[in-house]
Amino acid sequence: MVESIYFKSITGVQGQEDLVLRLRFDTEKSPRTQQQVAEQLGLSLSAVQVIERTALRTLRLSALGPLGEGWNGWDEA
Repeated sequence: MVESIYFKSITGVQGQEDLVLRLRFDTEKSPRTQQQVAEQLGLSLSAVQVIERTALRTLRLSALGPLGEGWNGWDEA
């Protein structure tokens, strides 16, 4: 629980973004596909893809810190 709060506070990933990433890339249990996550959460596959993309962008910019401000990188592709 403390780890989860710490993760959210340093990365800015919360709510559905946090849940999707944990379901997709969980190392303690078996990771799920985007389709499996969509079915489990009652969302469309495209919704899960958008949520995951947004969460990964947030993590990437969080890791870059001030260097990441104004950088779109691969998001424009």
